[in-house]
Amino acid sequence: MVEFKRFPHTCTIYSLSEDDSFSDGERVIVWEGVCRKERNTSIRAFKQDEVYKGDYRIQLGQIDPDTGEEYGAIVEGIKAGMFVDCTDCQDTFVKMPISDAYVGNLGTSVYCDKAKN
Repeated sequence: MVEFKRFPHTCTIYSLSEDDSFSDGERVIVWEGVCRKERNTSIRAFKQDEVYKGDYRIQLGQIDPDTGEEYGAIVEGIKAGMFVDCTDCQDTFVKMPISDAYVGNLGTSVYCDKAKN
């Protein structure tokens, strides 16, 4: 039997310090761990009167070290303008800009746009 993992992806959320002519800026990591990245097409396609939040929705997760069970991570301090790197089953997406983030009782949802690289 093949075991299905709910969070097959990994993410790093970070901000960048100011860059200058000698450096591209330094990464300040806010959160790193398992996540679930999915296309955020339903808002754009079916609810035209709703606010469009981003190309992707990323749900942050954690793994209980005792049981190995996965559950939602509550992470405060993630803001629009930060960046996320995400590795899923097919590729690694680097420096996707975060457009919005929501902390709820079941975890943290991060909305981001396509990587510009």
